[in-house]
Amino acid sequence: MPYRMWRHRCRCTRGVYWTTQPACASCGVAGRPDGWHLTMYEKMACYQYVYGLKPMGPHRALADKLLTGLRSSCGRCKGRGILSRGHASWRLCPGCEGTGGAWTVPDEVVQRARAAVLAQYPEAEARSAPARLTSPFLAFHVESGMVVDLKDLVDG
Repeated sequence: MPYRMWRHRCRCTRGVYWTTQPACASCGVAGRPDGWHLTMYEKMACYQYVYGLKPMGPHRALADKLLTGLRSSCGRCKGRGILSRGHASWRLCPGCEGTGGAWTVPDEVVQRARAAVLAQYPEAEARSAPARLTSPFLAFHVESGMVVDLKDLVDG
């Protein structure tokens, strides 16, 4: 499930950093709320859903090179896939279906780029993606190399 983040800039570190804590653990300076963010597994499930590829592996460099530029970031959620509803809740962005963006080219172009990745890395294909991209039961299945919803494995 998405979680709240705070943006920090304090004397303890150089630059800006984000954490799930409202105050710096070292000096106690309060951070600025930065809304809700997807977990690592939710981001991986989204990648699997959008690209039809496994979220990790040797294919990623080529896949990212060929496919990332074919999408634009959603202006409504600023690429996060979720919208903050104050401090207490969130919802999937209806503008991008929770994926953080949209394809900017015809489907044929996307399929050619994906086919180029699979021609070089056939094992990179993800045959499915979790039905719920923000399920609290998402996990990385080591044998398949894909993100799965453990609730689906138990229920179905």
